[in-house]
Amino acid sequence: MTEEQMLDLLPGDIFATEGKGIVGWVCRRVFTPDTDRFHHGLLWQKTADNDWITLESIGRGITVSRLSEYKDRDIKFYRVNCPDDIRDKVCQELTKWGRYSYDYRLIIKIGFGILRALLRNLFKGKFSKITADNLPYSKDAHFICIEAVDLPYYHLGFAIIPPTRMPLPSAVKQAESEDKITEIKREAPD
Repeated sequence: MTEEQMLDLLPGDIFATEGKGIVGWVCRRVFTPDTDRFHHGLLWQKTADNDWITLESIGRGITVSRLSEYKDRDIKFYRVNCPDDIRDKVCQELTKWGRYSYDYRLIIKIGFGILRALLRNLFKGKFSKITADNLPYSKDAHFICIEAVDLPYYHLGFAIIPPTRMPLPSAVKQAESEDKITEIKREAPD
C-alpha cells in the first residue's frame, strides 16, 4: 500500500514537493517561516489505478498531470480548512484559467525582490529573513504553482494567501500557521 493510499485524501487537497537545489536552499535560508516545500498543486480526481489526476502550473501554464509523476519525490499533503462545498468546486474553478501561461515575469520579480530585501538588510548591518509580505505583489493572468493553488479558492470566497501577499512557499507555510490549511498526516497502522 502506497503512502497516498494510507492517507484520507480528497479532491481539492494540496500536494507539495520538497525543494532541492538552489531554489530549495533559498526557500529554507532566505524566507520565513521556514519550509522545505517548493512545488504545489491540487489533487483533482482519484483514478481506478489508485493514482490522482492533478492540476498544477508548470512551465507551460496550468497543466493536467498525475501524482505518480512525483513518485520518487518527498510529498506532503494539505487540506484547506474551508467549507466542503468550496473544496468540491475548486478544481473545476481552476480550469477557467486553463489556457493561461506560466508567470516567468513573477519569478524574475521575486528574484529582484529578494536582492532588494537582502541589500536593505546589508545596509542595516544585520541579516533577517524575508517574509512573503516583504515583496510587492498583485494578481495577474499568469500563474506560478502556488497562485494556481490559491486562485480558485480565492475566487470561491476562501483566500489561502491574502491577495497582496507574494505567493511563495513560505506564504503557504504561513497559511498553515494561520490555520487556513492543515497537513494531512499519515494514519497510524492498526
